[in-house]
Amino acid sequence: MSEHWSLNSTQFANLDVGSLYGSQGLGFYRLHFQVKVNIHKTPDEEQITLTNLNGELFVVGKNGAKHFLGCLRRQGVNSPITTSKYGSNQTINFETELDAARIEAIEKIRLGGDLHFYFSFHGVGSSVQWGTQQLNQVELCYPANQSTWIKILEQIGYRKTLLLEVPLLPEEISPTFANAIKHLQNAQTQLLQGQYRNTVSECRDVLEAISVALDDEKEQTPVELKAWFSDTRSMSKEHRIRLMRRAFKVLTHASKHADNNAASIEWGPTDARMALSMAASLLQMSSGKD
Repeated sequence: MSEHWSLNSTQFANLDVGSLYGSQGLGFYRLHFQVKVNIHKTPDEEQITLTNLNGELFVVGKNGAKHFLGCLRRQGVNSPITTSKYGSNQTINFETELDAARIEAIEKIRLGGDLHFYFSFHGVGSSVQWGTQQLNQVELCYPANQSTWIKILEQIGYRKTLLLEVPLLPEEISPTFANAIKHLQNAQTQLLQGQYRNTVSECRDVLEAISVALDDEKEQTPVELKAWFSDTRSMSKEHRIRLMRRAFKVLTHASKHADNNAASIEWGPTDARMALSMAASLLQMSSGKD
């Protein structure tokens, strides 16, 4: 959708968003877009100049609300836009940086549908004729349908990684699970330090602390005692979650022991990340906190 720049009610340029694409950086993502500028013919004595061109980016999803996404940065030199008696066309490239949290937020409001990006540009306009300066602002809308946005996600490599945030429960809010939360925090620290076996070991302690908090051994059901995976159709959701905890405890059990079998098992970064995600999710599910 094309919009125009005006100074003192005089239109001197039209703007339109030409294209939108993404790229991947080290630990972040970048959203690029091109703005096509058609500068109108203007006599030399009425020359208009626009300087300090920058702006902000907003996004609208299915909820219809406009959300601030980030500041816009012009690529290259931020040279002024100046009219002339001949008129001209320019293409200006802008970019904004995105991180995983912002992309997750976009996905939450997109809900599998389309998006609308709003580019708010502003600059300082000045005129030879009037000898005045005026703050100018214009907003462009760029509709990005589902396929367009999915293509951008592919360009930045986002779809190659499943990003899932599992919030850590504050101890003061969940005193029953305080011990499990401490072990989960320790597991996160061990993961950051590259101690992968210790990460899995701490996750095993998370499961043990949950069992103690919920008195799992006392609440064993006849179905579970008979066989873990037989007649599972009769299990309630709570019993199924307990079964998940028990199965995961079997996996992590080896990290706590030094017998020949346990010592032969190697724990790498993938194992550690999986264990931490599972432990955090099981803690959240077991505590009933959303």
